[in-house]
Amino acid sequence: MFNCEKELTLYVVGSKWKMMILWHLGKEGTKRFGELKALMPGIIQ
Repeated sequence: MFNCEKELTLYVVGSKWKMMILWHLGKEGTKRFGELKALMPGIIQ
Protein backbone atom coordinates (compact mmCIF):
# COMPACT_ATOMS: atom_id res chain seq x y z
CA MET A 1 0.00 0.00 0.00
CA PHE A 2 2.79 2.45 0.90
CA ASN A 3 6.07 2.72 -1.01
CA CYS A 4 8.08 4.28 1.82
CA GLU A 5 7.86 5.44 5.43
CA LYS A 6 7.19 9.04 4.34
CA GLU A 7 3.98 8.05 2.58
CA LEU A 8 2.83 6.17 5.67
CA THR A 9 3.66 9.14 7.91
CA LEU A 10 1.68 11.57 5.74
CA TYR A 11 -1.26 9.17 5.76
CA VAL A 12 -1.21 8.78 9.56
CA VAL A 13 -0.74 12.47 10.39
CA GLY A 14 -3.89 13.51 8.53
CA SER A 15 -4.49 16.44 6.26
CA LYS A 16 -5.65 19.20 8.65
CA TRP A 17 -2.39 19.63 10.57
CA LYS A 18 0.02 17.92 8.18
CA MET A 19 1.64 20.99 6.64
CA MET A 20 2.02 22.83 9.95
CA ILE A 21 3.66 19.81 11.61
CA LEU A 22 6.05 19.32 8.69
CA TRP A 23 6.89 23.05 8.68
CA HIS A 24 7.79 23.00 12.39
CA LEU A 25 9.88 19.85 11.98
CA GLY A 26 11.68 21.20 8.92
CA LYS A 27 12.37 24.61 10.42
CA GLU A 28 13.28 23.64 13.94
CA GLY A 29 14.50 20.07 13.68
CA THR A 30 13.59 17.18 15.96
CA LYS A 31 10.72 17.79 18.35
CA ARG A 32 8.98 15.69 20.95
CA PHE A 33 5.22 15.21 20.76
CA GLY A 34 4.59 17.64 23.64
CA GLU A 35 6.79 20.31 22.04
CA LEU A 36 4.88 20.09 18.76
CA LYS A 37 1.57 20.22 20.59
CA ALA A 38 2.65 23.37 22.45
CA LEU A 39 3.60 25.06 19.19
CA MET A 40 0.12 24.51 17.71
CA PRO A 41 -2.71 25.79 19.90
CA GLY A 42 -5.99 24.14 19.05
CA ILE A 43 -4.55 20.81 17.97
CA ILE A 44 -5.91 17.77 19.74
CA GLN A 45 -4.21 14.50 20.46
